[in-house]
Amino acid sequence: TEGSVPRCVRGVVVGGEKASRRAFDSWRRLAPWTRFINGYGPTEITIACTFWVLEAGQEFAAGREVPIGQPSQMARLYVLDDE
Repeated sequence: TEGSVPRCVRGVVVGGEKASRRAFDSWRRLAPWTRFINGYGPTEITIACTFWVLEAGQEFAAGREVPIGQPSQMARLYVLDDE
């Protein structure tokens, strides 16, 4: 049916632009049994250099933005300011 996710889907990986809280909440309502991975990095080449993973069944505080996560192995992350 429209708006449903098959139970065989075990996870979703998003990348490129900032993952919106609204999109995240929609996904979790549709498929709470899945793993959610936010890969964040330079959009121009669609490479993710940081990852935030929320396992199936793991809670995430309402109202918080989806984090960009931790740097991948062999990478360093420098957050210079809020922007």
